[in-house]
Amino acid sequence: MRLRISAVALVMLLTACGGGTSDDAAEAAPVDPNGELVYLDASGNLDLDPAGSQNDSSFAQTGLYAIYERLLTMTPEGELEPGLATEWGFVNDELTEFELTLRDGVTFHDGAEFNADAVVKNIERSQNHPAPGIAVKDGAENIAKVEAQDEMTVLITLKEPDSGLAFRLATQLGMMISPDAIDGSTGVDLDPVGAGPYMVDSYEPNDETVMSRFDDFWDGPGDRPAKFTARYVADDQTRLNSLRSGEANLALVSPRQVTEAENSGLEVTVNPTSSEWVMYLNTSGPLKDLKVRQAVSYALDREGLAEALSFGTAEPVVQVFPGDSPYSSPDAVDYPHDPDKAKELLAEAGTPEVTLSWLLLNTPEYLQLAEAIQAQLADVGITVEFETVDVSQIGLYTSGEVGDVMMARWGGRADPLQTLEVLVGENASYAPAGVISPDLADKIVEIQGIADSDAEARTTAVQEASALTTELVATLPVITRANIYAAEPGCVLNVNPYLGSGAPDLRDVTVGEGCSPS
Repeated sequence: MRLRISAVALVMLLTACGGGTSDDAAEAAPVDPNGELVYLDASGNLDLDPAGSQNDSSFAQTGLYAIYERLLTMTPEGELEPGLATEWGFVNDELTEFELTLRDGVTFHDGAEFNADAVVKNIERSQNHPAPGIAVKDGAENIAKVEAQDEMTVLITLKEPDSGLAFRLATQLGMMISPDAIDGSTGVDLDPVGAGPYMVDSYEPNDETVMSRFDDFWDGPGDRPAKFTARYVADDQTRLNSLRSGEANLALVSPRQVTEAENSGLEVTVNPTSSEWVMYLNTSGPLKDLKVRQAVSYALDREGLAEALSFGTAEPVVQVFPGDSPYSSPDAVDYPHDPDKAKELLAEAGTPEVTLSWLLLNTPEYLQLAEAIQAQLADVGITVEFETVDVSQIGLYTSGEVGDVMMARWGGRADPLQTLEVLVGENASYAPAGVISPDLADKIVEIQGIADSDAEARTTAVQEASALTTELVATLPVITRANIYAAEPGCVLNVNPYLGSGAPDLRDVTVGEGCSPS
């Protein structure tokens, strides 16, 4: 029998157990501030530009969170906290004027002063970026102007209400780059300079980022190790083998490797997130027909996919907000596995046989799940043809150039409004054919005008949008996805759950004595 644990319960369990899943948690080694964290990730960075199109969602943000401090930060549960700004909020009822009071005495890694002028330069850079990423695009485009009111106060004026602006400033839009680096000749992407707890020593695109602790970080050095290397190894088994051989002390592992890792004596941490595996739909082709989209959803055996491919670490999901989320609608349509219903819908659509092109991102985890879905769809008369590309080529789909379908692990957003905007909104990056329904577009506009301080009204409106998204199959969630890490017992601490986003924020991780890679 498969054990099911809700995300909230799992957080409590991990906290009680020190983060690991082993029954006998090892005693933690004394913290070594002179040690090194070498983390093996499944995807890399073409650049380290926080506004760039490749550094979105849950893809390879480990280095970004370490290098760049944000105007606002978030707790692991996604609640806003002060960062480079100490106070913030809208100053008019229309939710179009947003003021930030900045933290005094902060410097960037190159010694440049952090002040209002630096914030203005960063936000204007995002506004004028030639290829902005999803995490900054919508927020930056809605900014009419940004002004320094005085040395430590900034006023952002919006074109349209955006009740989620504060949450945007807690992710890539709020990551601050040294103004001198912005003006530099080598470019931000290859010579990144931030104000975060780590500064870059060396960087090799799609290989590794080597960082040193920034002891002048505004919040102090803490117990962070002196060195932090984020290395990118696409193959699951290679990552696990490198961890076992001592080349690294923390690695991202796949669900199928949990038992193997634990049998090797490693401690496994299963961190729940708001992340889901989602099939993004380009509705300009065969998927324009609602009945075809519904047929795809009925054809999926989500329960079987979660059972077979996640090894107990995932749950079936049909809404863009997982079941434990307060934004998940109790009234949403369900799509149980029903191949006969799927065939019936295809026949009603006049297309008993459908062919879909699928832009497949080339990692083992993606391929395994995609092939399983391909087989389930084939059973109802839907043929899937893969076009395999590197993860960095995700822009081929978001631009609408290639693919009726692309699947990726949606990392979630702390603010549900951003989830709706990015996945199914008017200018949704993952819906290249545009918003599926005027009703859905209107609902999102309604949420934009509800202040986050009016929590009850905002939650109700988001639930209604979630139900409408599910009914229309505007995008197609499949199963939830946790972040799973392995390390030597007691050696790597503070690998905390990060429910606000699927991005791993490892900048406060500590390493024990004798635990640095050999």
